[in-house]
Amino acid sequence: MSVSYKTHPKKVHAWLQASRLSSLSYILLPLVLGEFFAFYSAGVWSETIFFTSLVYGFLLQLFIVYASDFADSEIDSLNGAATIFSGGSRVLVQKILSPKDLKYGASVILFLLFGVVFYLTSATENIFVLLLALLGPVFLWIYSYRPFRLSYQGGGELLQAVGLASVLPLLGFFLQKGVSFSEFFYLSLVLFPSQLACAISIAVPDAISDSMSQKNTFALTLGPYRSCVVITVLHTLSYLVLILFLEKNLFFSGIVYSLKLILLPQFILTAMLLYSFYKRNVKAFVFFSIGLIFYLIGFLIFLSV
Repeated sequence: MSVSYKTHPKKVHAWLQASRLSSLSYILLPLVLGEFFAFYSAGVWSETIFFTSLVYGFLLQLFIVYASDFADSEIDSLNGAATIFSGGSRVLVQKILSPKDLKYGASVILFLLFGVVFYLTSATENIFVLLLALLGPVFLWIYSYRPFRLSYQGGGELLQAVGLASVLPLLGFFLQKGVSFSEFFYLSLVLFPSQLACAISIAVPDAISDSMSQKNTFALTLGPYRSCVVITVLHTLSYLVLILFLEKNLFFSGIVYSLKLILLPQFILTAMLLYSFYKRNVKAFVFFSIGLIFYLIGFLIFLSV
């Protein structure tokens, strides 16, 4: 029996499903890290800017997932291995929202997003805030839409890693008037390998549907085995670079307990990542890969405060 869009009784639930709130932390954590790192380096803090930035992150998340679902509806319909972090929200596949609904929703959210961006720019009087905040929607366009459609050309994971390791943290850094840009550069170097690993790991469950729709991802190009090896190496690289930078006091100088604090949880998460790969449990592998980047960002936030 076909489902009518207009008479579907669970419209609110459908929009919550489309919003993929489980992925909101991808946006908020790097943004918050940049703000706390700015506070660590400059000692300046604005609660109004902080809470407004959370609104920006929330709206950016909604715009990304609505616009992505609209752009990837065909490939999502082929995906039989979707997870809470990949394969889309399934609202179009399950026919509980229409493409017109998502297009309208993305347009409304984008309008609200522009309002918040211009407020933050005015409040901080910093043109870089405007440029960096607008890169969020621009990156989505480059990632999912023509003429670039980078997710289909083999560069989607790199674009995602740049956004999460550099653009969002740097936006947060400028929002709270950070001053030590050289230290921020080291912070970005720490984040990038692990963010790239996370971007690759999320695409691993989608490899079959990606191949059917000619979507060129690292996971598809490398294959499952090599992808998992690369993911593990990249995560390990981030932690090794962080330890090296901490030992050389390139940032967070004077932290004497940090190395022991970081090594044990990282070792446990990496061990579980490898065990998941050994057991061929893709969902667990993705979970622990995400856990590694979340712990890394959480640890850096802890050092900042």
